[in-house]
Amino acid sequence: MPWTRGHARRRNIIRAGAIIMLSTCGFGARAAVAPSDYSEPIFGLLVEQGKASFDMLPAAVTAQCKGLGGTASLVFAHVKDATGDAYILLASPPNDPTGAPIGVTMRIDKSGCTAEKSVWTLSGQAPSGTYVMAKASFSLPGNQAPKLCDAGAADSCHYMLRSADEERMLRALVDDAVLRATRAWGGLARFKDKACTPSVMRNNDDYPVVRARLSQLCGF
Repeated sequence: MPWTRGHARRRNIIRAGAIIMLSTCGFGARAAVAPSDYSEPIFGLLVEQGKASFDMLPAAVTAQCKGLGGTASLVFAHVKDATGDAYILLASPPNDPTGAPIGVTMRIDKSGCTAEKSVWTLSGQAPSGTYVMAKASFSLPGNQAPKLCDAGAADSCHYMLRSADEERMLRALVDDAVLRATRAWGGLARFKDKACTPSVMRNNDDYPVVRARLSQLCGF
């Protein structure tokens, strides 16, 4: 399971400690949102204690992706198609001694479970010309895509979307994220109050699909 290290400038910063308190029961363990603020993984918005409520990934789904370490997760986007499910979550990566949750994009299909850091998935850019692939041949947007980094900026990297299917999946995840965030904050107006600010738009400069969706939502 690859965990791409090169990614764009915005970080998934967890504030005031871990956001998910895990039990020691192993797989299928229940989790609870800790009494702390955190940054959600798609728009980079601060989620303050008690101000928003996101769904939890069902334990049965968690158990299918053992590479996530068996941790329960919060769901920020979910897309289902004929071949499987794709999620954007907060989860603990495998072999991380800190146990601090990060943004993860996860795909479950007939071939199994694949995961990437969400900052990599969201960094995809559409080509100026034609796609290099006629259709998708990957599990997740960005999976096994070449890394393109700005000169002298190893922490500002992206990939080019390779097919219309790949772009469609990425846009579908971001669209679902808007719906879930609207529900989590208790309505579209409250979500827009959080998301439609110059600082949020600037923080998403390296995430063209996210920024375009916010521009459409906010009327920028």
